[in-house]
Amino acid sequence: MIQYSYDKFYNDIRQIATWVQTWDEVSTPSMQWDPTVIISIARGGLVPGVYLSHMLGIRNKPVVWQTRDGKINETINIDSKEILIVDDINDSGVTFDGVVDNILANNDIKRGKIKTVCLWTRYSSKFKVDHTVNTVDNDDWIVFPWEQEN
Repeated sequence: MIQYSYDKFYNDIRQIATWVQTWDEVSTPSMQWDPTVIISIARGGLVPGVYLSHMLGIRNKPVVWQTRDGKINETINIDSKEILIVDDINDSGVTFDGVVDNILANNDIKRGKIKTVCLWTRYSSKFKVDHTVNTVDNDDWIVFPWEQEN
């Protein structure tokens, strides 16, 4: 089990915010990316998505996408041409794959204008996020600060 502290989370979320901001400085126009919406995948992506929304001044849109615990998958309609998708962990890649595919199928947006970030990713994941802060090579459960019971 990995205990992920609030202090580590806050430092990691600031690192992700800096990564997002650097895309605005890319000199090649076709590669520039400046998201106008953050899609936070419920439940794990809600807290990091809200933090990023405040740090970056970008609108946040929570989306319910569950591959276990009931398999609830919303149709995602979005009016943005540049999107940041946020989750807490990229475990198998199934969630990120499903959300990206849903956005591409239901919106007029190019794949290159969708970026994905997470706090943690597993080496074994089939989906490669655009940015992650922590990588783990085992199946240890990660306990996020907002999951801890008092």
